[in-house]
Amino acid sequence: MKTRSLSVLLSAFVLLVPFTPRASEGDTVLQPEHPEPVKLALATGAGHAYALLGVHLEARSSHWAVFAGTGLPLLRGPSGVLGIKAFSRPGAGLVGSLHLSYFGSYGSGLVSLASLSATVGWRFRWRETFLELGIGQSFSYAQHADHQDGPHAGVVDHELGFGALGPIPSPNFLPDVALALGYEF
Repeated sequence: MKTRSLSVLLSAFVLLVPFTPRASEGDTVLQPEHPEPVKLALATGAGHAYALLGVHLEARSSHWAVFAGTGLPLLRGPSGVLGIKAFSRPGAGLVGSLHLSYFGSYGSGLVSLASLSATVGWRFRWRETFLELGIGQSFSYAQHADHQDGPHAGVVDHELGFGALGPIPSPNFLPDVALALGYEF
């Protein structure tokens, strides 16, 4: 009985193999999807993602991007930003951004301010040009130095804050915004 069922299966295999579909020269064969090449973009804008008012360079592949930038020296000190973005479509549509910005030594006893921000918005695309709008919230860490004379001169005070202005005044609930215009190469 076992040999009979084995011979039936073998016969069916021999008869059906010549009739299985095969790709010919004119047929389209699905290939594994190749990742989109990395695209570079330069954007200028306002918000913590642009170190208040500045530029950043973005490297994007498909739905993800990383960026780094610097701000204008508006606050008498160095500033910079590092971040990551996720898009609903390659380089467009709904965009979420998580970024860390730093502002150093901008007077009034404030030595430095670091801010971790998250924004959600939309990136509008017209070929290579884009406009990005977003809104979110920031958490910040500030260091203050006492520049007065006396027994506590040079004392550094640390403060945590919530809102786009950091701990000045604390607490504030102003949202972080992103407003940018850019070009993807």
